[in-house]
Amino acid sequence: MMATQLLLPTEKVTWTLNDFVKLNSQEKLIVNTEYQRSKVWDRKKKQLLIDSILSDYDIGSIILRQNQDKWEILDG
Repeated sequence: MMATQLLLPTEKVTWTLNDFVKLNSQEKLIVNTEYQRSKVWDRKKKQLLIDSILSDYDIGSIILRQNQDKWEILDG
């Protein structure tokens, strides 16, 4: 017997860094540590990531789940 698959609607959206900063300042961005690894990046790697973002390089995807008026980071 096959398990039933639940397909949820998904949408690809491009957000800016300012979008994330605004959500975070409004306390509408949830970093769920259940899905995240512990702090594995040193300061230099974090600085390089920020530099990549500011240089408008593609850094991949961030997977979010909307929960009422908040957004939960699942992966990224």
